[in-house]
Amino acid sequence: MVEEFLNTRAEPTHDLLTDAERAQEWSTRAAHAWARERGVQVQRPELAEGDEARLRDLRARVGALISGQGVAAADCFDFGVAAFAISVEGELRWQPIGHGWLWWSSVICGEVLLSQHMGTWKRLKQCRGDSCRVVFYDRSWNNSAALHAGRCEE
Repeated sequence: MVEEFLNTRAEPTHDLLTDAERAQEWSTRAAHAWARERGVQVQRPELAEGDEARLRDLRARVGALISGQGVAAADCFDFGVAAFAISVEGELRWQPIGHGWLWWSSVICGEVLLSQHMGTWKRLKQCRGDSCRVVFYDRSWNNSAALHAGRCEE
């Protein structure tokens, strides 16, 4: 999910969060895919006016972490909240809380936390190709890929 979220700006001329209509289309599709992947039921998150700008800000902050820039303490902001629940199978699960961009912030932060816990976070990288903005999962045996598979690797 984090990779998909960051790649909403992979194409310079086709930012999926550029305006309210595109952002809502992405949100609806991505929420459905995330719920299916996690095996949970979710309400379609309705984005409010200005949420697309907040999502772009969240994307920039998470993107800075991927590219190794980090986030200065002064740049920290409220990423939203999550709830924890026990499933019928007896598993502890986290559930995003909030509306609009805050719901997405909860999803993205939860996925980052899970990825860090599983040790896969370090494999999420931004392509180092000239003018390429694609974020990819490095599947190389030694985690050394610098270019995503596709036009940059050719």
